[in-house]
Amino acid sequence: MPARRARRVANVKVGTIATKKSPVPRPAPSPRASGAATTKPIRELTASALAALARVRKALAAMSNIEESASFGNPTFRINGKAFAVIDRYEERDCLWLRVAAPDREHLLERDGWFPSPYDPRQKALCCSLDRFDWRRLKPLLRASRDLALPQPRLQFRLRPRQ
Repeated sequence: MPARRARRVANVKVGTIATKKSPVPRPAPSPRASGAATTKPIRELTASALAALARVRKALAAMSNIEESASFGNPTFRINGKAFAVIDRYEERDCLWLRVAAPDREHLLERDGWFPSPYDPRQKALCCSLDRFDWRRLKPLLRASRDLALPQPRLQFRLRPRQ
C-alpha cells in the first residue's frame, strides 16, 4: 500500500507521511528516490472554497485521528484512510461532499443546494453547493459523515446446538 501525503489536523506538520504501520510521521521521501506515485497538488481554490476549507478545518480540530490530504486535487478529510468530507468542484460550482446515512439522504435531497454525488455509484454520499450550505449544521453533518467512514462492528452469531 503506497504511503500518502497527509496533514493531520492537530499536532502534525503538512508534508508528512502517516501510514497504518507507523503512526509516527516521518519526512516524505522524494518521489524519484522511493518510486512512489506523487499525489496531485491541491487545485486552485476559489474564495468560497477557501472559506469553506477554513470552516471545515476549524470544526474538525477537536476530532482525533483526522487526516487532510489532496484527492484528485481536492482537499479531502479522512479517517482510517476513508474519505468523509471533500471540498469539491462539480459543474463549475464549489460543493461539500459528505457521507450520508440512507434515512437522511431523501430528507437532504429535498433541501435546496443538495444533489447526489456524481462519483458515488453506491449512493452513500451527497454534495451541497457551498453557497446554499447551512453552516450551522456543519459539525453534526461532519460527525455523522465521519462515523459512517469508521469501520462498523461486525455482528457475531453463535450457533445454538439443535435440540
